[in-house]
Amino acid sequence: MDIFHQAQEWVDIGHSQLAYWQVGEGPDLVLVHGWPLHSATYRHLLPILSQHYRCHLFDLPGAGQTRTGRDAPFGLRAHGDSLLKGIRAKGIANYALLGHDSGAAIMQFAASQDAANVRAMIMGNTETPGYHSQMMKMLMLLARLPKGPNLFFRALGLKSLRRSSLGLGGCFSDPAYGEGEFLQWFIEPILNSAETRGWQVQLLKHFSEADIRALIDIQKHNEVPVQLLWGAQDRYFLLEDARKMQQRFQGPSEMQVLPEGKLFLHEDHADWFARHALAFLGQYVA
Repeated sequence: MDIFHQAQEWVDIGHSQLAYWQVGEGPDLVLVHGWPLHSATYRHLLPILSQHYRCHLFDLPGAGQTRTGRDAPFGLRAHGDSLLKGIRAKGIANYALLGHDSGAAIMQFAASQDAANVRAMIMGNTETPGYHSQMMKMLMLLARLPKGPNLFFRALGLKSLRRSSLGLGGCFSDPAYGEGEFLQWFIEPILNSAETRGWQVQLLKHFSEADIRALIDIQKHNEVPVQLLWGAQDRYFLLEDARKMQQRFQGPSEMQVLPEGKLFLHEDHADWFARHALAFLGQYVA
C-alpha cells in the first residue's frame, strides 16, 4: 500500500512523536511491527484486514517515520510502554492486538497493563521466553559486542550474506523475496542512512534478557485469547519452543503452523496469515 510513504499524523507521547495510520472500519485492531522493520511490513496484510477491522499502526521509537526524541527509552518493555501511550493518546479501547517478531513481545507488555481493554492477541513468530535457539543466542551475543550491531547491518549490504541463513534467508521461504520491495522498504534505508541505522541499533543494544524473562510471568497471568501463527522452518524462534510457551497462557489459545514458513511469515505468506487471523478474530472480536 502506498500510504506508508507518508504518516497520516504523528502522535505525541512525550519523548517521541509516533508516526500513525488508521485504515478501515469495524472493531479496533492494533498492528505492531517487529525489529528492524516498521509499519509498512503490514502493506500486504492491511488491504485484507481493513475490510473487516479498523486497523491502527504506529511506528515505534527509532523506526520508520517516527520522530524519536533523544531521551526516548529503548527495549521491549520500554517500547511496550510507548505503544500503550500511543493507543491511549488515540482513545483506542476494546481492541485486539496483532504483532510479529519483537512486535508480539512488545505488545504483551502493553497488554499486561491494559488487560481490561484487550480482546484478543495474534502473535507471529516471536520470542519464546525460557527457550533460546542457537540463532537467538548468537544474535544476543552480537548485540553485546561494541561494534556488533553495526557489523550486522553492514553485512546486509552484501547480497551473498543477505540471502544466507544468517541474513534474510532465515526470514523468508524464498531468500529472493528479500531482494525486492522488502529491500527497498527496510534494508536500503538502514544501509544508506547513518541516522536510520543508529536508531535501529538502539533496540538491538537494549535487547534485554531480563525483559524476555519478564514475559514468562506475563504469559502465566494472561487470560486474553491468543493465536500463534508460526512458520515451522524458523531457526530463531523454534516451533517446539512455541508449543511449550503456548501452555503458559491461561485463556483460550490456538496455534496454526505453515510447514514452509520462516520468521517473517506475515510478509511472504500474507494471505495464509490473514485467513487464519480473521477466523480467530471472528470468534472473539465483534
